[in-house]
Amino acid sequence: MRKSSLAQIAAITAIAFASSMPTYAASESVKTKEFLTYDYASQEYFIKLTINTATVIATQIRPDMAQCIASWYGDTPAETKKKDAEILATMKRLPETYPSAVLIAILQKHCGKFGK
Repeated sequence: MRKSSLAQIAAITAIAFASSMPTYAASESVKTKEFLTYDYASQEYFIKLTINTATVIATQIRPDMAQCIASWYGDTPAETKKKDAEILATMKRLPETYPSAVLIAILQKHCGKFGK
């Protein structure tokens, strides 16, 4: 696939992500402690969308990172549920941060920094 096509896919995914995620999770005023009070289905939805978007963005910057994220998060419901639990446990330890910041930090811990 050409780079311009991948860039378009990344842009479309980012727009879809921003327009479809629950506003309470996307809001800069909602901290992790508040996010953790939402039902599990909403938390799971936010986590999956954030990880999927990060993976698509990584394909543009570091394809090896995109592969790492996909491998780390898992292919089966049992694997992703285990990773969701790990992510939520980390969030519980960092209540004054923001959910998306925690997710990006976790991805970078496991797969390296975004960028070159």
